Amino acid sequence: MAKMQIRVAAFFLSLVALPQNAFAPPPPPPAHGSLRAIASCRVDRGNYFAVDNSGLPPALRAFAGKRTGIMLRVCNDYDENTHYFVRSPGAPDLPVCEVFEQEIFPDMSGKMEIPLIYGSGNYRDDYIRVTGWSPEPPKNWQALGYTTSDAIGPVVLAQEKNGDCPSLTDPNFAHLDNVPPGLFKAIIGALREAPNPDLLRLEHATPEQFLNVRPVWVSCGFISCSASLSNGFTARFDVVDGTVKMTRIERFID
Repeated sequence: MAKMQIRVAAFFLSLVALPQNAFAPPPPPPAHGSLRAIASCRVDRGNYFAVDNSGLPPALRAFAGKRTGIMLRVCNDYDENTHYFVRSPGAPDLPVCEVFEQEIFPDMSGKMEIPLIYGSGNYRDDYIRVTGWSPEPPKNWQALGYTTSDAIGPVVLAQEKNGDCPSLTDPNFAHLDNVPPGLFKAIIGALREAPNPDLLRLEHATPEQFLNVRPVWVSCGFISCSASLSNGFTARFDVVDGTVKMTRIERFID
């Protein structure tokens, strides 16, 4: 009996010693009134409306006819709060297709104005103004750590340019973090080349898995960029001899 107890105890200790992600349960749903719950709309969820659309919800009629090409996104978060976002296109002469999105909040006083980025990418020299809206979220959201739109700046989205740019709601846009348009284009070019065979062998991947792959999320630091790819891998890109090259491949583990 004692031997059996020792074996059972050793078995459970071996489970504890295994990597945690092998037995990790799925993350719990966001708690009501939590930052995760109210921030759940910052990904691409909800319904889209064009400003020249006669079907604009009453809350958004102040935007009607303001500027052709602007899209509005309306999303209910996990606490059933309604969030409003404005999407506008980047400059037409950029080497890639860029989109900017920022969150705006109804202003009950109706006196505040908010500039909306339109058309000029990082220079932002073209604005429109809509009364009755503010960059400031409600005070109770701020108390939970929900950052103001002015503090975090607009979300930048981009994808490869093949002729005319697609709709602002196209699902193939990648989220960019500190990635200039020219560098993003170079990263796409690096993805079009066959990866180093040594990198593929390291992760037991095949060249076929990288055909028509696209970046989903890209972030750049001082010396390199990292990207989540549409094929379930992550990759690192370095500038080597003046050229952007893929220097590391890893399988994405959620």
